[in-house]
Amino acid sequence: MKDFNDLYYFAKVIEYGGFSAASNELMVTKSLLSRRIAELEKRLGVKLLHRNTRNISITEVGKIYYQHCQAMIIEAEAADTAIEMLSIEPAGTVKISCPVNLLHFNVSKMLNDFLIKFPKVRLHVEATNRKVDLINERYDVAIRIRPLPLEDSDLVVRDLSLSKQFIVASPELAYKHFSIKHPSELNQWPILMMESFVPEYNWRLFNENNEQYLLKCEPRLTTTDLNALHLATLQGLGIAKLPELIIHNDLKEGRLVKVLPDWEPKPELIHLAYTSRRGLLPSVKALIDFLIAEFEKY
Repeated sequence: MKDFNDLYYFAKVIEYGGFSAASNELMVTKSLLSRRIAELEKRLGVKLLHRNTRNISITEVGKIYYQHCQAMIIEAEAADTAIEMLSIEPAGTVKISCPVNLLHFNVSKMLNDFLIKFPKVRLHVEATNRKVDLINERYDVAIRIRPLPLEDSDLVVRDLSLSKQFIVASPELAYKHFSIKHPSELNQWPILMMESFVPEYNWRLFNENNEQYLLKCEPRLTTTDLNALHLATLQGLGIAKLPELIIHNDLKEGRLVKVLPDWEPKPELIHLAYTSRRGLLPSVKALIDFLIAEFEKY
């Protein structure tokens, strides 16, 4: 069986510049170090060091092997650090950004529950729909909703949930209109949209065969507030495209019905973004793990 201590001893002899210095730092005898490295060379079948009475030098093969030994030591130390971090109680301030509507719907309660569970953690929650710069603005975590596929990024991404959307209406409004079979007929209905004020409005819809239809329309109501859009739809003012997370109970209890269920917008991915897997503070790691577990309930 390989003894990985031999790799450690070899790396330290190179790091400290010789057997004597390494012996003093590691508090083991020079003879032990010399013997272990000789056994390592014998097992590998190569010469790692040139030795003479005054000094040592590393061979070309030894340089390559040293790089891998260093990587092994770094990973081993990182593993120890990870375990140590698990034993530290999460504390300190975590800065997080979250889309406004998602925060209102369920994330705010999740974060409150997190603070109850971890009393030494403080949260700063930025409610914003813009894409924050995690590094330059010093955010620890960002919750984002983006269409699939996600753009390439240097950030670490952890999936939380797939956000499906449906075209829905109140039952009273649905009863006033004949059933329709194609998105082109949707303009027969009053349309409500979650949009800023722009010259043109449209919905991009897809069926199960991934066929696409671009519906151009003149909505009766446009708003940037999801709660206002949801309320107007419940009151029968028109049909709207709403996230399943928001309307799940409305559909279940009959307050809303699907319109043209064979055609839907593309789903979006709710996900976490942060800068690195390694070296996360216990408070940040605890928040990430907590949010993942909470979204699994949905």
